[in-house]
Amino acid sequence: MDEETADTAYDAEEDAPEKPALGPLKTTLRILGILAIVGGLVVVGFMAYEHWWTAREAKAAQTDLSSEFAARRQAFAEGRTYETDRVVEDVELTEADTGDNPTFDVADLPTTTIPPITFAPDVTYGTLPTGEPAPPPILVPEEAPKKGMAVARIIIPKIEVDWTVIEGTDLVYLREGPGHFTGTPLPGQLGNAVISGHRTTYGAPFHNLDQLEPGDQISVETLIGTHTYEVIDTLVVSPYDGWVLSNTGGAILTLTTCHPKYSSRQRLIVRSELVAGPNRAVAHSLFPYVDLPSG
Repeated sequence: MDEETADTAYDAEEDAPEKPALGPLKTTLRILGILAIVGGLVVVGFMAYEHWWTAREAKAAQTDLSSEFAARRQAFAEGRTYETDRVVEDVELTEADTGDNPTFDVADLPTTTIPPITFAPDVTYGTLPTGEPAPPPILVPEEAPKKGMAVARIIIPKIEVDWTVIEGTDLVYLREGPGHFTGTPLPGQLGNAVISGHRTTYGAPFHNLDQLEPGDQISVETLIGTHTYEVIDTLVVSPYDGWVLSNTGGAILTLTTCHPKYSSRQRLIVRSELVAGPNRAVAHSLFPYVDLPSG
């Protein structure tokens, strides 16, 4: 570039008009626009974590739980005791996320006294003479495993639920699937069996629980067999209404989750009664009519 061309370019730069400075209003709007974009990205990232990432974690955990439940059933059928070295440390229980808690804020599990029950002896009956009364049905008992172990499989055809249930409702357990509320009977046993599950995170096993209506069926597999329940009612209660967990007569299954969706302000409850399974005859003979608590 010769000297004359360089001078011309220099003069053009000097003669170029200065960009006007942004006023306070435009500066504020620009800052707000940037903050809105950043905030949107944060929200998108959070939603991706809440739904996609937690669902991915739950799916991986379900694979392990399903295998463990199958192994427990095999051991039970062969008369063996199933042992596991999978232990959840206490610190994990206290550091678990408390955002979406589908259980109840109760210190102790409330109970309702059930009338004394006398079970028939575990014997094999022969052919009874004509006119003799049939032997009373025999209860097939089952105890819950240690916390953190696979305890059952719940299937609800209407809302396409098919999950392995974990023992315990500490939030660290509910990240792996629906949890059986420790201290309540197992599904298929006498009393009020309670299972809680997330509604919007960690795979959202109970996302569409509100679609269940009286008459819909719920199937729960445990070590002793398959138990079929029929929905009786649904209700919405406070997180402090621990009476929902109270024991009852008969054989009842109570499902709990957060309500409304994306909030833990209340609890959605679905209650159902055992209509088929190893202990149906016992439940019906002892409690032909079940009067459920209503608060």
